This record gives sequence, structure tokens and C-alpha cells, in this order.
Amino acid sequence: MATSGDEHDLVPVGRELWHGAALLGIRGKVLENGMPRFFRRFREGVFDINDLKTRTNELAEFIDVAFEHYGFSDISSR
Repeated sequence: MATSGDEHDLVPVGRELWHGAALLGIRGKVLENGMPRFFRRFREGVFDINDLKTRTNELAEFIDVAFEHYGFSDISSR
């Protein structure tokens, strides 16, 4: 599982989920050896679960704010 986190990493997932949708790239806020990641890990394959939970909540909040700010349409209304 990739845990890197530059703003290009999840774009293919978004395109696969909804072809033609406007996409907003997100960069991970955690740096590991100068590389952005979406969450901390103690070492390869060993994730910091508390940080993962925190970053997941931050991402959910960001999505809510972006949804309102950019006027994204609700996917459930398709």
C-alpha cells in the first residue's frame, strides 16, 4: 500500500471513481526524509495508528470545507 502523499498520487483513483469530474489534489502534511506522506509511520509497514486517525479526521474536515468553498456537487445527487 502506498502511503506517499503528493497532490498527484490520488488523481488516478478519482478519475477511476468518477470519469470527467473536477479533481482537487491533496498533498500529505507529514514529511518523512523530505517526502510528503498522508500519515506517519514508525517504519516501513508499521503505521502510527493514532496519527492515521488524526490525519483521516483532518482530511474529512478539509473535504467538507472544500465542498462548500468550491461548490462541488454532491456525488450522491448524481
